[in-house]
Amino acid sequence: MKSLSEVIADFYIEKNIISSDMKSVYVYGISLIINDIIDFAVILIPAIIAQRFIYGVAFLLTFCITRIRCGGFHAKKSWICAGVMLLTFILICLCIELTTSIYGVILNVIINSISILIMLPIIPIENPNKKLDADVKQKNKKIGIIVTSLFAMLSIVLTVYNIQEGAVISFTLLSVAVLAMVGKILNQGGEKNEKNIR
Repeated sequence: MKSLSEVIADFYIEKNIISSDMKSVYVYGISLIINDIIDFAVILIPAIIAQRFIYGVAFLLTFCITRIRCGGFHAKKSWICAGVMLLTFILICLCIELTTSIYGVILNVIINSISILIMLPIIPIENPNKKLDADVKQKNKKIGIIVTSLFAMLSIVLTVYNIQEGAVISFTLLSVAVLAMVGKILNQGGEKNEKNIR
């Protein structure tokens, strides 16, 4: 990923599109873009193959937008991140298939309520490499709860009209909540290790 980003940045420098002293900034930005493209492709390609493209879009929108403010589990390697996303999407699709006969507004509300109750006390989950100050944490918490609640309401409306993407959104919110909990646990473990080293 880094090598490819450097090759692209060098190409832009050769063409006088960017200056060489800004190379590191562009390498970082390009690597983020490539990473996002890979993450989207990892979900959308299998979704297209399985004829569940709209599921993939609903998953990505819900997952990415809520995670921006709520945070959660952060893998050290980009391929682990992509793998976790794909596994999460597959599990959501399986949950939808297994609950088709019983899924309705009541189950939707239960799942959404569990997700919000899990997230409410713990978000935002900080990335260990990017600490947040108190004001940003408070802002992210408020926006995170608002965004989660809006997605929850959208999923209920879709479920009322028997649109299965309502279930995709609902199960995705639950996955974000679970990954937030995992991130919180792992971050606390890291903080304890840092304290022990000191």
